[in-house]
Amino acid sequence: MERPAPAIACCFALAAHAIAIVAGIAARNDATTVLSRAILALVIAYIVGQIIAMILEHVAREHVETYTRQHPVPDFDEIASESNEAIPPEQAAA
Repeated sequence: MERPAPAIACCFALAAHAIAIVAGIAARNDATTVLSRAILALVIAYIVGQIIAMILEHVAREHVETYTRQHPVPDFDEIASESNEAIPPEQAAA
């Protein structure tokens, strides 16, 4: 997944929406109140989820960049040519 922020934000929003509906029904509120508060919770949770997802994306990207800088992948062609040069010609023919 290239950009997980929208998916994470949607999960936050749907979870908040479901919790708001269950809480409103449990409090025995009327349907209009329950749904209006659930929609408000959905919008607010989407925005919060988007912000949290962008922060997490940035942290993960920085971690990967730091790791790849500290642990570079060796160039195998260069290693192979260096190892061939280190072997004397009489041993390489054998």
